[in-house]
Amino acid sequence: HPWIRAMLHEISLNHIKAAPTVHTALSDIKDHDAINLAKGLSTIILSNTEASAAVDHWIAQNIALEEFEKDHEWTRSFFVEIAQYN
Repeated sequence: HPWIRAMLHEISLNHIKAAPTVHTALSDIKDHDAINLAKGLSTIILSNTEASAAVDHWIAQNIALEEFEKDHEWTRSFFVEIAQYN
């Protein structure tokens, strides 16, 4: 998934922005979609008391992340770890 680099870069910037929902299917995700996925994570983290709840919300809000998680079982624990330090 070549777009994951763009998403991880945007997450690392830790900018607080509106949490957009991306309705694009995993097979159609481009860098700009990945950046939009990432933009909302920091805001969702701020609105939840636990990192795991924030990631649950974030994944449930975006179909591509749900699809990605089905293919990569490490996804949720990986993003929970990032969310704890974000």
